[in-house]
Amino acid sequence: MKKLIYNHTEENLKRTFAWSSSWYHPYESAWSIFHKFMFANKVTINDLFKIFGSESIQNKRSNVWSKKDGDLFTLEGFDEKRLQDILGFNLKANIIEESATILKILIQKHHYKVFYIDTFRFCPECIKIGYHSTFHQFKLFNTCPLHNKPLSSICPSCGGGWKNEYNLIKNEIKHPFQCQCGFLFINEDMARMFAKTWSSNSHDIRDSSLVTRLFELNAHSEKTKRIHISDCIDLTNYENPFEYLYLTVNSKEENTKHIVYKSSKNINKIKCLDKKLLSKYIFTPRHKRPNKELYFTLKATYKSIARHFRKTILKDHKKCIKSYNRSFTHSESICPFVSAYAHWRGHIEDHEINWHVHTYRKRKIAENQVDFYTRSDSDYFFNIYIELMTGLYNEKDETIYGNEPSILHYVSPDNLTITKYTFNRLFAHLLHNYLLNWLIVAHNDMGKSVHYFYSRPFMKYKNLPFYTIVYPFKDNEAAEFHIWPNKDKTIENILKKLKCPNNS
Repeated sequence: MKKLIYNHTEENLKRTFAWSSSWYHPYESAWSIFHKFMFANKVTINDLFKIFGSESIQNKRSNVWSKKDGDLFTLEGFDEKRLQDILGFNLKANIIEESATILKILIQKHHYKVFYIDTFRFCPECIKIGYHSTFHQFKLFNTCPLHNKPLSSICPSCGGGWKNEYNLIKNEIKHPFQCQCGFLFINEDMARMFAKTWSSNSHDIRDSSLVTRLFELNAHSEKTKRIHISDCIDLTNYENPFEYLYLTVNSKEENTKHIVYKSSKNINKIKCLDKKLLSKYIFTPRHKRPNKELYFTLKATYKSIARHFRKTILKDHKKCIKSYNRSFTHSESICPFVSAYAHWRGHIEDHEINWHVHTYRKRKIAENQVDFYTRSDSDYFFNIYIELMTGLYNEKDETIYGNEPSILHYVSPDNLTITKYTFNRLFAHLLHNYLLNWLIVAHNDMGKSVHYFYSRPFMKYKNLPFYTIVYPFKDNEAAEFHIWPNKDKTIENILKKLKCPNNS
């Protein structure tokens, strides 16, 4: 090994550090490099800031660092020249460039936080030799690309794990590669073998099959850029999120494990509004109801699904519906079927509870705003609308937002069909999952008279089956909606567990 000794002068004090640039490997994380440096030189985290810190860090009189200072994704608290001089390479530039390379394969506009987890995760095998990769923080990978083992954030000794963020400050680590309970994750013999081990190329993560397949998506970049992955769902809750993405891109590999809905390839050419009625542009502020077409089509989808639920789930509970009135002063238990359905209606229609099972709450459409009917998902729907505008309608973000971010701009009749198709498919997917969650709540509350007023006893997108949307940006492209059903949690399975007190 070529051992490089770097001299660093600070306040007339000459310090020497042992470090070799060969200890760094492509896509190795900043966390790994800093812990290697601490391990080899027996320095602390405070020493790291004094050695590599930016000018503002150096000027601090106390050793009090902020979360921003310790951010390992951006390395804002560290000086590029100091990193270059001491480590032999610009760690900050490398981390940012490698992250950009990965995100460029996916949708460019996505922020890195969509695909990277804040909680520190590690591979039980990699960390034994003091190695950690940025791919271990990559949400689409839930296994280590090198060892194919599940990534973890739990200490095998105390079980409490490193209750820390992927940050030098927001953590409980006082010593390199060591849990707060004292357990050493790195092998004991690494104290005398680390130089040789770290110089080895045996753990070049680029050679792994997972990373190779990720970079293969570049060959399908045209379709990859048209894929929407929700930033409202936690990708770490799914077993194989990368496999889902890979199957979405490689349509030839589709199998029976997931459901694919495809529109006509000419969907962008379909016109579905009367031009004479709404003139050249549909959704502009000059109209009294600028977004009524989108609003009413989403409302129709909701009413259709609600009607289906009443004819199936509630068909044997007509007496329960009659007894479900506005007065809840009685202490008897209520029908879990009707309770789940009523809470579901109240949730979607944005009021405390729907007392009338067969009627719908009337409200005005928001004037000059994007009204997606469901208030609960309006922010998420608007983000998708922005993606459609920038891709399908070739508008720029600043044009869309302008001074009034909620106004719909210039959607032509040629493009309205795909807008409606996208939102209706997604809305139906969310509606089914919301009912599933309310049925689970009703099952847990079975035998009780429990009512939720303006509250939701579960996270918004809990249990939501993984899905991707493929936008058609050309006339010969189809819109696609891919769903991976959760076989363990379905409406049918929950219904079997419910018991109605009136039909016993």
